[in-house]
Amino acid sequence: MTYRVIYKLVFLVLTILFIILITNRNLLYKLDSYHYIKNKLNNDKPLKKFYQQFPQGEYSQTNTLIKQHFNNIELVWSFRPDYSAPVYPYVLLHDVNKDNIKEIYYASNTEHLYEIDGKMGSVLRKFKTPLGVFSAKANLLYQNNHGETFFLGNVGQSLPVTTYSLSLKGKDIKLNWKRFIKGQFVEASVNKVNLSNELNFLILTRDATYSRGRVHLVNENGSLIYKSDEISDVCDLRPSITKDNAFIYGSHNYISHDYSNHIIKKDLITGKTLWKKKFDHDTGFFTPIILNQENDQFFILIHNLEDKAIFLDGKTGKIKKIINNINIEGITSKYIISNRLESNGSFVDFININDLKVDFSLKHSNNNKDTITEHFFIYDNHDTIKYHGFSFDREDDILKYKIFDNHKLIEETKIPLDKINFNKLKFSNSTRDFTGISKLGDIDNDNKLDIFFRVYDQLLRFETNSIISFNYDYDVHPQLTQDALVFKTIF
Repeated sequence: MTYRVIYKLVFLVLTILFIILITNRNLLYKLDSYHYIKNKLNNDKPLKKFYQQFPQGEYSQTNTLIKQHFNNIELVWSFRPDYSAPVYPYVLLHDVNKDNIKEIYYASNTEHLYEIDGKMGSVLRKFKTPLGVFSAKANLLYQNNHGETFFLGNVGQSLPVTTYSLSLKGKDIKLNWKRFIKGQFVEASVNKVNLSNELNFLILTRDATYSRGRVHLVNENGSLIYKSDEISDVCDLRPSITKDNAFIYGSHNYISHDYSNHIIKKDLITGKTLWKKKFDHDTGFFTPIILNQENDQFFILIHNLEDKAIFLDGKTGKIKKIINNINIEGITSKYIISNRLESNGSFVDFININDLKVDFSLKHSNNNKDTITEHFFIYDNHDTIKYHGFSFDREDDILKYKIFDNHKLIEETKIPLDKINFNKLKFSNSTRDFTGISKLGDIDNDNKLDIFFRVYDQLLRFETNSIISFNYDYDVHPQLTQDALVFKTIF
């Protein structure tokens, strides 16, 4: 057979494959390489389309050292990254350069990962992703067996959705590995999972017709352990990890599929579905809360969007009880935390887990539209609760910080932010809350609590007089069983 004949055969085969792919777009959509090459060639057109949803204009990186003292708290600095879409800083902490000052790792709807000096708020290093933007809060830090620290970030809005492991060692932030995954983007749905003494990452994605959402388990070397056959479709939800080596999650119904509006329990090791329970409301927004009981029993608590809390048996998925007039935000060792909006303000009810009666209530804010989601943290000493709550007056740009001992208000501080240049217009079409706690930690090892708080496009660092008694620097959330910032402590 001559070379000319071989060339003709190869050309014919390639032509046939090309025609098949062009005429069946679904085959193309399944190829990660197709999306990557296409979006590199078209200069990341999907990202530009994503930016068009928001008021026009790009904003440049700024940071300001403020050092403004208030009653029990100091506003140290503010930082704003480069951005085109609204930014929502959920940050991570680690002292990489060993100077006893923790660096801040910020990648949240940004094209860059920023390493920020914790003391001054200035940028030390940054890494730009080739396509898309980092997810709002599906990022974390981890260490390998040699003690080296890595940043794990998920990039979306431009396909393929990509999980990046970035090495923080050395002069520059460098790629350790990357893994293409299925779906439209990852908003919040990532958790660390230890299986057989090996670190893994459980990642769930949002669904789209051109790249269906899936459940993925990836190990710390970037290898895919499994990918679900079933569709997943989640936004601001993390899979909750149970004590019987499984995980619980919900799913939207924007594109109807077999798991739409279900609560699902899957085996962590195999990814196999253990049970699923269908509801008549969206289950893809809220992280299911695990309420552990004595022995091996546990409940799963979900919110049904109509001020009802549903208790499911963790083993079977059967409904055990439904509680009316409750907007569940989290749990402590003794209480269910419920947010209640009345005409005269926003209140928090602490409902006894045993008898489901309200033991006490506190007033979070005078504004009857202030939800407490991501605006509070709690020190839990069983019967005694120390509640730290924030509310923001968008008319006067005043941040209020309250501390309660059970129902008793023991401190209240007003923090005027009118001198900070917020870009409010950019957030006018945003579906996410533009204020909230981004992180709690101790930047300079002085045993004082630092609070990182977001207001519009600014990340603010506050230092308080409170003694810190916890460490979740590497993660956005301190627990694998709920999103609420609840810390068991003795005081």
